[in-house]
Formats: sequence, C-alpha cells, structure tokens
Amino acid sequence: MICIFNNKKFVSELISALIVLILCSQVFAYEKSMEYDFNSGSNGNAYLDGSSNGKFYSFKPGNVQLDFTNQKGTGTLSISLRRQYGYVLYKSYGTKNFNVKPNYSSSTKWSVDTNSDKYYLYLQGTGTYVQYVGYGTMHQD
Repeated sequence: MICIFNNKKFVSELISALIVLILCSQVFAYEKSMEYDFNSGSNGNAYLDGSSNGKFYSFKPGNVQLDFTNQKGTGTLSISLRRQYGYVLYKSYGTKNFNVKPNYSSSTKWSVDTNSDKYYLYLQGTGTYVQYVGYGTMHQD
C-alpha cells in the first residue's frame, strides 16, 4: 500500500492548489453579478424588489459600486440600495436616477455603514408598460 501523503510532489501540488483557491476566493469575495428584467407597469407603478426575489448581497462598511448596462427600455431608471433588517424593515442608502436607453452604461456608488448579508437593490422605471432589461456587477472597494 502506498501512502499518497508521503509523495512530496503530491503534497506540494495540493498545498499550491489550496493557496490559489484561497487567494481567488479573496479577490472575488466582493464582486457580485446583478441583472434585471421588469415592466414599469401602469404609469411606472411597478418595481423590482431584490428582497422579494431573495437576491441579497453581502458587504462590509465602505463604498459599494454598481456598474451596469441597460439593454432594453428608455426612460428614467431609479436604483436604490437598501439593507433589510427584521422581516419588513429596511434602511435606504439612497436612490440614483438614470436616463437610460438601449446599450446605456453607467456606474454609481453608495456608502454602507455595517456588515450585513442583507443588502439588496430596488429598481423602478418610468413610462407606461416599458420593459427594462439589463445587467451589471456590484463590488466593493
């Protein structure tokens, strides 16, 4: 019977792989994808609520940046960053408004004040029955 842990090459490669895995998880720890696809409804009364969809982000205190591209829909797109606490309560970190059209790209930042895995986005668009579709990345400095 051969013990694989006596093989120095195997142990060395295993340790190297673990180090790479740990480093990569640190690099990508605060970068999260986001996407949206919703209809503005009657007179812009509809919205997309990340907390209702279970789409939460984990951040520590500091700046949070959203880079996004709107693929479809023309109008004012409002994006809010919120943090849920309790069952229905939330804290808003501000709402940013963008005059979007297809292939519009932009970035925005919010400052968050606490460690939490309950941050989420809340989106609302203007217009009557305008379909808004887009994607982006949330990351932290």
